[in-house]
Amino acid sequence: EKLITPSGKRTTASQWYDDLKLTYKPAVVFFDKQGKEIIRKDAFFKEYHFTGIIEYVATEGYKHQSNFQRYLEERSDKLRAKGVTVDIWK
Repeated sequence: EKLITPSGKRTTASQWYDDLKLTYKPAVVFFDKQGKEIIRKDAFFKEYHFTGIIEYVATEGYKHQSNFQRYLEERSDKLRAKGVTVDIWK
């Protein structure tokens, strides 16, 4: 079954996976409104990192901090300052 990529190309999911040069499953790739890739994760990842990626995209954190790892560190620091225990291995 065909899909339409953010750039407007009609392709299959399998072909798009190959075109994106993804190497592991599951894979998640987020794009901005212009179709530019924001961030990708194509390997097994923990819940904390996954929710961090979603927050990074949803809040447009990538516009203020282009390095996701630094963004995640800042997010962790803010949560700890509020008394939240941060366990990156969950």
